Amino acid sequence: MNSDLQQRAEEIFTQVLDQPAGERTRMIDARCGDDANLKAEVRLLLKFLSDGGDGFLNPEEIRQLTAAGSGLETPMADEPRLAPGTKVAGYTIRDVLGAGGMGIVYLAEQERPKRTVALKVIRRGMGGSGLLRRFEHEAEVLGRLHHPGIAQIYEAGTAAMHGVEQPFIAMEYVEGLTLTAYAHSRTLSTRERLTLMAAVCDAVHHAHQRGVIHRDLKPGNIMVVGVAGKLGESGQPKILDFGVARAVHADIPVTTVRTSIGQLIGTLAYMSPEQVVGEPSEIDTRSDVYALGVILYELLAGRLPHDLASRSLPEAARTIRHDPHTRLSSVSRAFRGEIETIVSEALDKDKARRYQSAADLGEDIRRYLAGDPIHARHDSALYILRKQLRRYRWPVAAGIAALIGLIGFSIYAGLSAEKERVLAAKASEAQKQAVTQRDIASDANTRLEKEVQQARIERGRLEAAVGNQPLAEDYLWRAYFENPESLAAQWGLWEMHKRTPLRWTVQSDFGGLSGAIAPDRSFLLVGTDSGMLVMHDMKSGRELRHYKGLGAAVRVVAVSGDSSTALVCGQRAWFSSKRRPWRKKKKASHAGFGPAPDRYFSTGTPCLKSRKFSNG
Repeated sequence: MNSDLQQRAEEIFTQVLDQPAGERTRMIDARCGDDANLKAEVRLLLKFLSDGGDGFLNPEEIRQLTAAGSGLETPMADEPRLAPGTKVAGYTIRDVLGAGGMGIVYLAEQERPKRTVALKVIRRGMGGSGLLRRFEHEAEVLGRLHHPGIAQIYEAGTAAMHGVEQPFIAMEYVEGLTLTAYAHSRTLSTRERLTLMAAVCDAVHHAHQRGVIHRDLKPGNIMVVGVAGKLGESGQPKILDFGVARAVHADIPVTTVRTSIGQLIGTLAYMSPEQVVGEPSEIDTRSDVYALGVILYELLAGRLPHDLASRSLPEAARTIRHDPHTRLSSVSRAFRGEIETIVSEALDKDKARRYQSAADLGEDIRRYLAGDPIHARHDSALYILRKQLRRYRWPVAAGIAALIGLIGFSIYAGLSAEKERVLAAKASEAQKQAVTQRDIASDANTRLEKEVQQARIERGRLEAAVGNQPLAEDYLWRAYFENPESLAAQWGLWEMHKRTPLRWTVQSDFGGLSGAIAPDRSFLLVGTDSGMLVMHDMKSGRELRHYKGLGAAVRVVAVSGDSSTALVCGQRAWFSSKRRPWRKKKKASHAGFGPAPDRYFSTGTPCLKSRKFSNG
């Protein structure tokens, strides 16, 4: 949610607080107009107010939050400030250190004894009896505490300022940086940050031993002076601002004053779940332990355990109460293990499971630094499960009901699936048998083809042995082209050509597929895959002529007995001897002539053409 929407929602929220329920609805509609998001945010704030009890942001407190000053946006604009050199009850004003919801803090010089102090003056217009009691309460609380880690109070009283009697507190002036700014500016190591935090725990424990709960611990209320790594005179943290602290046994809670609800988010991030709920009886020293855990997390990780920056006040409060914090090890693996365990125990939403005192937290930090076993332990899986079941009991009950239904459906589906599995297994077995039979048939066919090829090779060798060279070449070369890896075909060709050496080889650019030698040994015909017939002289091998336009790749060539006519067969029978189309598509395997040149035959695809040749 953007900041403008949040601020408008908070303004309308404070305006409708005193109205009856029915009047609130009318006023919200009038103030919000048609802005549905704004209406929803205002109603959410009202719902959170009704759910949270009287201890958290009751109407009177909210009026004080928003009425002080001239307006929500500039609450301190009209507050007159003391000029440098002004004297107030023995103190000389030097400068303004800061301004908050309760008053203005000045840097001043005390005359007796001579020292620099921080002079806190309550704001005009906040002089009601309740707020004055709160101011007096801070002075009383600080007066009980004497520890190097807590800013000391010197004097409390009233003095005339701008013609009006205003209360003031003179306290120790701490010149330094806030805890996180100090660690960042000096790039402290993890051990140095833990050492500083242990010192903060000591100071908080001192306050607890004297019956004081701070209730607003945060890095901005802890200043550090000195050099990193040295405690005592240097590197000493100092806790400030006990303006909202209360005695352990106080009957009336005191809530932090801010100038707008939105500004409360800065403090809310460090509030324990029981503070957010607003149950005064639940707030004790362990609430400060939770704040220390948040500070330790931020000091190590550089971010808060919960991201509340974009959340409204009710959403932020619900997050603190219910949502688990981001694990420290997810920010850096260096924090995995004991450091993460220490931080997690300090941030436990159940205060009974937190460190029971700030001293216990400080002790575990020092035990870790010394290499000793720490007392904190990881949450067991059973505890986390019980916690989640208790938090989400209705969704869990619905989930269990759904789970029972799912189990029933799963049983039914399982039985059905088993039947389907049996049927599928039978079908699969039948398919496997069919595949097996197919493989057997395929293997038999492969063996048969090999045997046929081997028979051709043997036939070619036999023809070569009896001197029938053309037929031998036909068989052997065909076997070789069908399987160039066949050693038997290679051996048969070698054997044939060793017996009858080659005279010459045909050099052709047309890609020969088949050939035939004229019976009178005068010429060689070579058919090509481009549908050409090339004639070569048998003695020299030179090309005599070639014939185009046969229309398809030439697969088989035959020459008549008188060497006058050629028979050409191809993959597609586009022509016969009388140019009649033939429709068969099979590849020709054999062709030849009868006793006369005009008598011929072919197996497979019939002939493309027959042509007479002259021996010229």
